Amino acid sequence: MRKTGVNKSFFSGVVRGEPTVQETSSTKTPAASFPMTSEREGEHRSVSCTTKINTYNEGLVKFVKANVTKGAFIIVEGELMNRDVKGLSAENSRPVIFTEIRAWNLIAVRADGTYAATIADDKMSDGLYDALQQALKASSEQD
Repeated sequence: MRKTGVNKSFFSGVVRGEPTVQETSSTKTPAASFPMTSEREGEHRSVSCTTKINTYNEGLVKFVKANVTKGAFIIVEGELMNRDVKGLSAENSRPVIFTEIRAWNLIAVRADGTYAATIADDKMSDGLYDALQQALKASSEQD
């Protein structure tokens, strides 16, 4: 019997660059991507992690164009992926691999505490709902 797992993750952070929207070269599928940085307090210092967020869903691409800008706080539900970059290698000739998050659902939280969301099947998962509630609470505490 083959064992399978679940690759479902929730991420939140600040958009660090304007999203790019284009079509994939091979299938001409609409695609959007942007860098997102998450920060947390470590034991001795602040720790940040920047990750590339990608989506290949036409509805999500439209959402990104309309609602995601540099500096926005974003909540992402998706899958974590590692990809080889063909034709690139590090100085020691090892292949270059990068990590991306392929987005399924996105929530953009605005500075005034309102938000825009795109949710698959019109149903927000418990994890995404919890992440949104935490973000809205943090936003209201900053006021």
